[in-house]
Amino acid sequence: MPPIQEEAHQLCQTDINQPPGDIRSTSEVHVSPLEVQYIDSPSELVNNGQPLQASMKSFAANTIRLDDQRYTLEEFHFHVPAENTIDGKRYAMELHLMHRNSNGDLAVVAVIFTEGTANKTLERLWQSIPTLLEKRATLFAPVDINQLLPADKTYWRFNGSQPSPLCLENAAWVVLQHPLTLSSAQLEKFACRS
Repeated sequence: MPPIQEEAHQLCQTDINQPPGDIRSTSEVHVSPLEVQYIDSPSELVNNGQPLQASMKSFAANTIRLDDQRYTLEEFHFHVPAENTIDGKRYAMELHLMHRNSNGDLAVVAVIFTEGTANKTLERLWQSIPTLLEKRATLFAPVDINQLLPADKTYWRFNGSQPSPLCLENAAWVVLQHPLTLSSAQLEKFACRS
């Protein structure tokens, strides 16, 4: 096993600073809004099985400000079902927006989705989903990443490891408190993409 994978494997076994599995709604909520500046649209979707990943152009100007540091959005991806639970409830889908600062530290902004009304932004993304595994597809239309965030950006904040495939412990987790919706048809389209 390569050294970085060996280190990750050992860290994954410790349960120290792992990403939150079950968030308690009574946990401290950060009411100061998350500072977000998302300007550019993703350039392509990559169907790598689970999760579906949206790649950003190298010059994209999408950032968040957290703990007085600027983090740049590198990519985002979706998990079905959601990886985190809230008060034991597992939601239909979870979006992870992956950011990195100049020190190489990771900040993950997680958005929870529940089944309900169709989501117009997801519909635009889903139009471009590659149907074959390991395939890339250019987006048919620009997507405003801000529309993948709830209007109220209060959040739970944790320090932990980065999500799969490695568990290296250098991630700041921001889980937005208010879920968005997607329709059951959108959820099914995501699940049947390969």
